[in-house]
Amino acid sequence: MKKVISCMPMILLAVLLSACGGGEASPDLFGRVSERAMEQGSLQLTVLETGTDMSGAGCSGWSGWKFGNYASIVKELKRVKARPAEDFTAEKMTFPLYEISLPQEDGFDLFLCWTNGYLIDQQGKAYRFDYDFAKLAQGEWSHKSGKEGLNVFIGRYLTELEGRWIFDRLPQKEETSGPEGIKMEILSVEQGIVSVEIRNESSRDWMYGKYYHLEVTDGKNWYYAPYFPRRPLAFEDIGLILPAGESTRRSYSLEPWMPLPTGRYRVVAGGGPHELSAEFDMP
Repeated sequence: MKKVISCMPMILLAVLLSACGGGEASPDLFGRVSERAMEQGSLQLTVLETGTDMSGAGCSGWSGWKFGNYASIVKELKRVKARPAEDFTAEKMTFPLYEISLPQEDGFDLFLCWTNGYLIDQQGKAYRFDYDFAKLAQGEWSHKSGKEGLNVFIGRYLTELEGRWIFDRLPQKEETSGPEGIKMEILSVEQGIVSVEIRNESSRDWMYGKYYHLEVTDGKNWYYAPYFPRRPLAFEDIGLILPAGESTRRSYSLEPWMPLPTGRYRVVAGGGPHELSAEFDMP
């Protein structure tokens, strides 16, 4: 006698799952945030309440930290269904804006930004995410700071639209004169690498470091160009010395910012009064 295996239970289960929304699994955005990771790190919430750009200089806001005792918050976030939102563009950003960071098992922090009902991850993917971040912000915090130094890590995805910068959202750069007698000149811009020559035409040795950043101009002012937060941008913290009367060549990668919209840029080495810059065009 042949055995007949009925497929009806499996078909019925598939229908029920589809009817309940089980056919499309919600992305696990917080999967690498474990209890062990939380024991070693803090929850940080950055709030931009109102403003004109994505920095502390152009908005009102604050940052808060929770050290321990925030597992219940993570559990609440994990329970929220994240629905992919293909319709999201930077135009849909509104204030207030919330960015949350949480420690992960790999030692790096997870950053997620919420605005106008959308949650954006570090890869630029957007999700509909129904969570009351305003209520979270109203809670108690182990430590809070003002808007000084305020920065949104995922800001790059909110400052570019259809291959063009939204300059109103970029932090404007205050001009500095730079170190006297130190010059930087572009040698080439090829395959995402900016090669420069630095000349010390002064009578003193000059000390600098490996830190650099990128700026873009609208033809009138210069603005900080945010990089893509796909992975942390880190620099070796060492001092380099360029003796008086000598020159050196350095290379700076544009990879963290690529692809770049067409425009006029400058690579800026160092910081504060010791900044050096050299301009180049991106077609």
